[in-house]
Amino acid sequence: MSRRRSAKAAKEEQTQDPAATPGAGDEPAAIGLAASGSEQRMGVSAGAHSTSPESENGQTTSEPATESTGAPGAEAEPAATSLAAATSLSKEEPVAVEAPAASGEGPTPGEPTAAQEPSGAQVPPGAEELPGAQVLPGAEELPGAQVPAMASEPKPPAAEPDPMPEPPPGVIRTPDERFDDLPGYPFAAHYAVVRAEGTPPLRMHYVDEGPSDGPVVLLLHGQPTWSYLYRRVIPVLSGAGRRVIAPDLVGYGRSDKPTERTDYTLERHIQWVSSLLQGLDLTGITLVAQDWGGPIGLSALARDPDRFARVVVSNTILHTSEPTLAGRLTWANHALGDGRVVLEEALVDYVLFSIRTPEYSASFFVDAVSGPLPKDVKDAYDAPFPDPRYQAGVRQMSALIPLTRSDPGAEIGRSTMAALELFPRPFLTAYTDGDPASRGWDTVLQGRVLGARGQAHVTIRDAGHFVQEQRGERLASVINDFIESTPEPGAE
Repeated sequence: MSRRRSAKAAKEEQTQDPAATPGAGDEPAAIGLAASGSEQRMGVSAGAHSTSPESENGQTTSEPATESTGAPGAEAEPAATSLAAATSLSKEEPVAVEAPAASGEGPTPGEPTAAQEPSGAQVPPGAEELPGAQVLPGAEELPGAQVPAMASEPKPPAAEPDPMPEPPPGVIRTPDERFDDLPGYPFAAHYAVVRAEGTPPLRMHYVDEGPSDGPVVLLLHGQPTWSYLYRRVIPVLSGAGRRVIAPDLVGYGRSDKPTERTDYTLERHIQWVSSLLQGLDLTGITLVAQDWGGPIGLSALARDPDRFARVVVSNTILHTSEPTLAGRLTWANHALGDGRVVLEEALVDYVLFSIRTPEYSASFFVDAVSGPLPKDVKDAYDAPFPDPRYQAGVRQMSALIPLTRSDPGAEIGRSTMAALELFPRPFLTAYTDGDPASRGWDTVLQGRVLGARGQAHVTIRDAGHFVQEQRGERLASVINDFIESTPEPGAE
């Protein structure tokens, strides 16, 4: 299958130095939780001792307006950010997924439906073996009509049967009408049943765009967003011949939402995503992960690396709480080795605010970083969470950020990092120049992940934490170029 190479970025890039260190000074900079004026809206007081690029580097620097492939330059103004970090309440082995049962619920994938094989239509010998055989219009009305072989369609638009029409007890679903006519989000809904230890089977939503036989790109979001965040990325990738899978994490988007906060752990999020990959039998995956998509997706990769062909990470973290992280991160989060830890004030403020605030709005965080956003776009980010009953998962995520070495999330992070140090397939960092929450993790990953060595790592300019919202087409171009320039597994 021929692939169309993505358009080159309009702005010039330079090669990034993996050995470069982030622009953090010896003392961590206290970064506010929101852009100018938003601290008052949130009721949170941000730290005020932010370090300027001049004081960090010992000289005045000028910030180019163009993008570059190179070490991040002077930072943009600190902005509100949603964190990605890792934790869990238990550490269990991934549970194999069972494909949704077809009995009584409609045809299984690959089986002809009534619309595809009308009553009375006959298939000549051998035609049933031809992919894409279809009944011509009106043929079903002609007794004995034969079905000619036709060109294979990339993917039929027919609606799929719901694999789980009703949620289990203690689980709710956002009403479908909340997702009607969302701006820039025309994608059909797809569902799969996923499983994790200690919870009932749940229904996970995912976008599935592009040719069904195209190379798979898996887009993982974080807190407090859902697959809507990737609406500008999906068409560029699918238009280049990729099969794009963009799930909503459990508790987000159109996926099931357990109402108990303690049902959500990092371990279960990893198992739910792993279950989806197994159920859809995805292989040759290009993983694209941002925010919580990093610790979740990278941990799923660490447990089943043969499914993955390459990785692109942007504005994500993999908290291990190791003392070696001292001085590497703008938002400090590391142990000292003597029972004490160093935590960025803004990180602690963010965690506490997300847990304590009586009213939680997903769009508030996205707008504070990427705004001002139109009202209909803000409404789309809030669509999955019509009232507090639907917010257990998105609010619990902040409590899962590991702040000590003994946290289960930090243990998962260290195990995942150890696996990445042996992962030989291509690994690219595409961080932005305006996200203090994740700044420094790009160089940490470049130095530790085996497949990151020698890659032309990218810094995307003029964007904050939610790069997909501000520079979605640019991120998609980076992904397409990386896929085109790196070999498929087995072709190395």
